[in-house]
Amino acid sequence: MPKLVTPLTDIQVRNAKPKDKAYKLADGAGMYLLVNPDATKYWRFDYRLNDYTAIPAAVLTCSRISATTASLCQATLSVWP
Repeated sequence: MPKLVTPLTDIQVRNAKPKDKAYKLADGAGMYLLVNPDATKYWRFDYRLNDYTAIPAAVLTCSRISATTASLCQATLSVWP
């Protein structure tokens, strides 16, 4: 059973400081904020399709609504998008 995660607030995102290693701040529905040591911040979305885990390399410009939609629709997809 997945953990319930409260969505990140704007203040939490702005106050995320770089550390020695990259780290993740969970936002729920597979989305997270990746904070790198060089202070760059990227929104990422992990998803599974047919037992294949994919981590998009591009910076995501999607909202929580599209992340939720994607997680609901991935079960109905039978081919790689």
